[in-house]
Amino acid sequence: MEELLGSRLLVRKMKAEVKTKSGIYMAPKSEEMSYDIIKGEVIKRGKESKDDPLTSVVGEEVFFRELDGDKIIINGEQLLVINQGSVIGRN
Repeated sequence: MEELLGSRLLVRKMKAEVKTKSGIYMAPKSEEMSYDIIKGEVIKRGKESKDDPLTSVVGEEVFFRELDGDKIIINGEQLLVINQGSVIGRN
């Protein structure tokens, strides 16, 4: 993917740890929740604007809801495209 438009991030899904480096415990998927919280590494980011600044940086680990990502396959690897606003935490 040559360029991401808007405030989008290209993310590689990572295996989530039970406890983050900052000490936050990730809850396992419960029957009440219809989604998981996903951990991913930012691979690429779109262009920011004055009205829509990007706060995530390439290489950063972020958390987001499973349902917020659009799957895309690049060079045989499944990646996710998410909006910056979908990021609910950082590691």
